[in-house]
Amino acid sequence: MPLSTSVNQRHVLESVFNREIDTDTIERAEAIGQRLAGELRAVVNTMPSDSRRIRAMADRLGVNRNICQRVLKAIRAGQDGSATLLALPGVEGLLKFSQGAKRSGCDPEQIESLVAAIDQFASLIQDSGGSHARLQFLLEEAMCEPQLVLTGSASNQALIRKHLFLGASALLGSEMNAHVLIVAIRPSPGDATQLEVAGVTGFIDEQLQPNAQPLTVAFSHFGQGEDESKPSYQALGESGLLGQASLLEKLCSSPIPRVTSRHGKESIVHMIDPEQSDRKTPFTVAIGNRLSTMKNPAYLDVKVLNVAARIRNPTRRLVYDVYLHRSIAAMSVPSLVSFLWHPALSEDPVESWHERLPDDNHIALLGRGIGNAACNAWDKHVQATQHLFESLDWAPNEYIAHRIDIPFPLWGAWYYFSMDFHTDFQA
Repeated sequence: MPLSTSVNQRHVLESVFNREIDTDTIERAEAIGQRLAGELRAVVNTMPSDSRRIRAMADRLGVNRNICQRVLKAIRAGQDGSATLLALPGVEGLLKFSQGAKRSGCDPEQIESLVAAIDQFASLIQDSGGSHARLQFLLEEAMCEPQLVLTGSASNQALIRKHLFLGASALLGSEMNAHVLIVAIRPSPGDATQLEVAGVTGFIDEQLQPNAQPLTVAFSHFGQGEDESKPSYQALGESGLLGQASLLEKLCSSPIPRVTSRHGKESIVHMIDPEQSDRKTPFTVAIGNRLSTMKNPAYLDVKVLNVAARIRNPTRRLVYDVYLHRSIAAMSVPSLVSFLWHPALSEDPVESWHERLPDDNHIALLGRGIGNAACNAWDKHVQATQHLFESLDWAPNEYIAHRIDIPFPLWGAWYYFSMDFHTDFQA
């Protein structure tokens, strides 16, 4: 029996590529895919909300529904550049989409930026053998055999980050074994349009030289609209003044450091002063705060919620746990992105593709509740998690746990846990 056409085509492509994966092409494709996802999402966001479904979008732009379906599917891939390119139509289809968007009144500058990204896509296809099918085959092979792609660059990232850590700690006169964050998020009882956020931050085995940069813990909240009132920060289980009340003494080493706090326009900063007589001895400090309330992005135009960890002090490890109330987890798609400098926490990180750092980090799903909270980065990690939920009187089994665990995170970087509520991008 003769082979089917698709199998014959696959054998032809295998002979063309000789099953060798060009890591430079894959990395280039990843970057171009991330840019296209961001540019396409920005264009779609300028359309009326009732035009963001396949049929309505096709009618508005005067293009084939299949093009709109594939564009929306690609947007949902978001942070995965290779998946974006596999979902997209070809260059011709993308140009028809951009022309239709321009005719329909979308922002001309945004259309120009999208066309520039499409040109990069066309160049990638040309450099990969001149065929969209060949590029798709290459990406599919890389996704099926990721070890072939990761050997060389990504496998060395931890070692490179370690050298950066050593340089930064020598420059700043400070280092710690672990930077731990534990965050819980839920809808406000009786008002689903508002969210409540609370968290614990731990600096584990921090060591400061006499000339070290001051040690601070900052909690930031960026406005979600012009009518946004000043955020209200509280100590865990407390109200009123912060400062020393935010210090979780049972989780700290002895002697207990002094903590003072000050409010910025959209943040609170805790200044941590260890015992002056013994600054070179490693110490552990834990701070707890809650923010009530912030707007639920599921009910806003920009349907993205970001919580971020900033690596201000060089650390050997970042452990970042996020507990989402099951109602939020069911409505959103989580992703992890890192930036050298942060876009506003109220913005969509997919559209900030030009600020993104290359990384190979992932989110681990720990499951429901706090049963898997243990972590060898901190012997009091479980105790800190329990304290967070007990002080809030929130039921842990109503929350889905996620963990980011990164060796030698980049000093100065922001690591975003981003939740995407864009149901109108569903294909």
